[in-house]
Amino acid sequence: MTVIPGDAYTILSRCAVALVKAGTATLETALLSIPMVAAYRLSTLSYWVALMVAHTRFIAMPNILLGQSVVPEFRQREATGERLAAAALRILEDATYAADLRVQLGRVRAILGPPGAVDRAAALVLAEASRTRPQRGIARVAAGSVAAP
Repeated sequence: MTVIPGDAYTILSRCAVALVKAGTATLETALLSIPMVAAYRLSTLSYWVALMVAHTRFIAMPNILLGQSVVPEFRQREATGERLAAAALRILEDATYAADLRVQLGRVRAILGPPGAVDRAAALVLAEASRTRPQRGIARVAAGSVAAP
C-alpha cells in the first residue's frame, strides 16, 4: 500500500474502487460517486452497545440514506481481507455492476439536497424559534450597539 499525501478528494476521485471504514467517509465517497466496499470492526462490547443504540440494518451511510444495500458492507468477523478484496475485485471486473453502483451513489446527493444544508437548517431553526416564542426580550447586537425589537 502506498500513502499519497495531498488532496484526498482529488486522489479519491481518480479511484475505480475504494475500501472505506464505515462512517462519514462512506458519505464523502458516495458524494464523489466512487464505488466502494465498507468495513467496520469494533470491540465485541462496543459492537453490541452500538447494536442496541443504533436501530438500522446498515453501517454505510449511503445504504442508510438509500434504505437498501447498495454498498457492500462487512462488519466484525465478516470484515476479512479476503472478503474485502473479493468485493472490490467484483467492482473492478464487472463494469455493469460498477456503473450501477455509481448511479445508485449519485442518488445520495439528490437525497441530501443542494449545497448549503447547514444554512437551511439554521434558517428552519430560527424560523421555528421566532414562530413559537414571543419576540420580547430578543435583542440585536450590531457594531457595538444593542437594539431591542
